[in-house]
Amino acid sequence: MQSVRAEAARCPGTQLVLVADSESDIYDVLAEGMEARRTADWIIRSCQDRALVDDLEDRDVLDYLREEVLAAPVLERPTITVRGRTAKVACEERGRRQPRLSRQGVVAVRAVTVTLRAPERRAGQLAEVTGNAVLVTEVDPPEGDVAVEWLLLTSLPIDTVEQVRLVTQYYN
Repeated sequence: MQSVRAEAARCPGTQLVLVADSESDIYDVLAEGMEARRTADWIIRSCQDRALVDDLEDRDVLDYLREEVLAAPVLERPTITVRGRTAKVACEERGRRQPRLSRQGVVAVRAVTVTLRAPERRAGQLAEVTGNAVLVTEVDPPEGDVAVEWLLLTSLPIDTVEQVRLVTQYYN
């Protein structure tokens, strides 16, 4: 994030967008990306189902990122090219690490604005992060194959279908 900001300072007339995979899903990075002096935008694939700030203080149940985005209406169902892959580790069981066939797939796209709760270990030290989340989920994957799913956190706007489409295109 700091490198992208430094580059943005060198070319102020250009919009820079940091695109990162789930290894960058670190709360400190998200918090830094939403600072008031933001000079660059970002898209980070989420690997954690983060807790959201509860708008109803008396509830005992936390809201979580994935369920919040799944509750949003489907904005569009485009067809995308799904890239095949081989298993990275033979004993790995997580869906994102399983082999997958190359194919054309229909995905459901949802988007919502969320406020992420700061982690307990850093509560009070980091601010809550309000940003946007875009969920892309394969509708009907081939039997026995792993469905595509991207949960993307971003500082880019999601007010229109075209803006949401731009987020998915940047990531894909």
